[in-house]
Amino acid sequence: MGLIDLLPTVLGLTRTPLTSRLDGEDLVPLVTDKAANHRVLLSDTWHYEADGRIGSELVAAYDGRYKAVLERGRHFLTALDL
Repeated sequence: MGLIDLLPTVLGLTRTPLTSRLDGEDLVPLVTDKAANHRVLLSDTWHYEADGRIGSELVAAYDGRYKAVLERGRHFLTALDL
């Protein structure tokens, strides 16, 4: 869930038809116990050191059970079965 889902959810709550394809997903089925579409969530983050260099850069994918995290600078991959 993220801000990208806000507009499709508001449109779903107000029963406003979509006029074009949106990147987010209507989250109304999650709160009404209807089956929601399966999707993989992607995330990336980084932080800077005091001298301006990038300290770490992480990219993650999560599908509800499995999570994979890649630390790009060190080329280090962590895979988790949650």
